[in-house]
Amino acid sequence: MDHGFVDRRTVPALGAEYIYSLTTHGALRLEEIEERFSFSLSAERNKAGDLRVIHSVELNNIQLRAARAALLGRWIPDAEIRSENEIAGLSYKKEYDAVVTLRFDGRDITFALECERTIKSRERYDKIAASVCAEREVEQFLT
Repeated sequence: MDHGFVDRRTVPALGAEYIYSLTTHGALRLEEIEERFSFSLSAERNKAGDLRVIHSVELNNIQLRAARAALLGRWIPDAEIRSENEIAGLSYKKEYDAVVTLRFDGRDITFALECERTIKSRERYDKIAASVCAEREVEQFLT
């Protein structure tokens, strides 16, 4: 916070005292020190404000529950998926909320995770369905 890399604010809907988020300055600094990690800093991505924070906290809670249950093998967050698609040219067909690997009885199960907070138009769902049908990097999906 002292250097402007993170911001602190309250989100009353979460009941938390503070939520910390990465600022544009912080994101740019991360890009400087780790060239394979890229953020989309467009106003469109950031305009959702509190809803985006709540969504991120919910995803974090899912990740923590899986880790605490000793089931989590790997968690690839949406920012890393975007980065890999943009920089490394990987071929995820959609920017999923996460690609998750859970370990059950010695075997790994990998799936794309999507947590929907809002109702979308029929056309938008059709586009999502087409992306999922074209996906080759993961075979299972959880929404």
